[in-house]
Amino acid sequence: MDTWILKMIRAASRRRVVAWGLSLMCGVLLATSDRRYVDNFLRGPFELGAADLDSIHDVTASTRSRRPTGSRRAAPNPARIMRWPSATSS
Repeated sequence: MDTWILKMIRAASRRRVVAWGLSLMCGVLLATSDRRYVDNFLRGPFELGAADLDSIHDVTASTRSRRPTGSRRAAPNPARIMRWPSATSS
């Protein structure tokens, strides 16, 4: 014969197992519903040249994320760098 405490422990454990099972199922469904995101996350971006970038017409139709490469790079703008006053200056 089970005591009241044992029944309460079993009920709490059962609820906990059901909650974790539902959480796991939701996580699996979320991961499998967006295969492109999971694939990009696991494989990471890959490098493309100028010809490969020119061949892309629709970004949403691409299957993987891309990391552009090349010699052109935007130069940093020194005017946008702000200097904060130090606490010791008067």
